[in-house]
Amino acid sequence: MKHQEVPHDGIQEAVRRALTEELPKALESVLTRLSDQTDSQTKQPELISRKHAASMLGLSVQTVAKMITEGTLSPVRLGRRVLVRESDVRSVIDSRSPYRTRCPK
Repeated sequence: MKHQEVPHDGIQEAVRRALTEELPKALESVLTRLSDQTDSQTKQPELISRKHAASMLGLSVQTVAKMITEGTLSPVRLGRRVLVRESDVRSVIDSRSPYRTRCPK
């Protein structure tokens, strides 16, 4: 099978067309796919350990376990690990009164 000789002008034109038309489309496609992957990764809820949740709340791990049992925090089980959503912990923090009030005498 013989290769056809391509005129020098034809090669330059093919390269010019590829650089001006096809390359920008390919780059846009890649950037769109990367953006979609990043969006899907950021939409996943961040799961934290009970120990980390306890640290955020200023409570003991046992108290966090009690909050899970009572339904204040929803557990997410991964194998033997029990995790909670960071957004749930932040909701508990936001719902707290900023100051503890004493019971009236």
